[in-house]
Amino acid sequence: MGLGGFYMPGTGPFDSQTIPLENAFAVPLTPRTRDNTFDINLYKMGAIRIALQTWRSRWKSSTVLVFTDSKTSELGLLKQTLRSPANAPLRQALLLAAIYDITLEPTWIEGSTNILADALSRFDNVTIANLCPHWQNYSTSILLRYFTPGQPA
Repeated sequence: MGLGGFYMPGTGPFDSQTIPLENAFAVPLTPRTRDNTFDINLYKMGAIRIALQTWRSRWKSSTVLVFTDSKTSELGLLKQTLRSPANAPLRQALLLAAIYDITLEPTWIEGSTNILADALSRFDNVTIANLCPHWQNYSTSILLRYFTPGQPA
C-alpha cells in the first residue's frame, strides 16, 4: 500500500494512454501513528499534498481540478478545514496552493472510476500496465516501487 496519483494537462476526456510517466507518482505508505490507528482520509489528503509538492511549479497561477474519491478530501478543500488528522496535510496543500497562486477545484468521483490512482497506490503493476502500456518500457514493476514524485524516469 502507498499513495498514488497522476495528472493530465488540459481539459479533454480521460485517456490514460496519453499520460507521461513523469505525470504520475507512487510512494510507499508512511508508518502509522504511535497509537497505530488508521485514518484513510489522512492518506487521501496526503496524496493531494504530494501532487501539489510535485507539480506546483507546473501549476503556478492556474486552476487545478482535483478529482478525488474521498468526500472528506473534497469537503476539506472546499471548506479549507477538517476536524481530523487529515487537517495537517490539507493545510500544507492549501499553503502550497496559496504560495503558487493555484486555485483548487475539488470534484468527488466514485471510487470505482479512480482505477489508475488506486492501482498506483497499491503498486498493482498489472492494472497499471493495462491502463498505461506505454510505461512498460520503463520496467514499471521496479520503477514504481522506487519512484520519487516529480522525477522523470
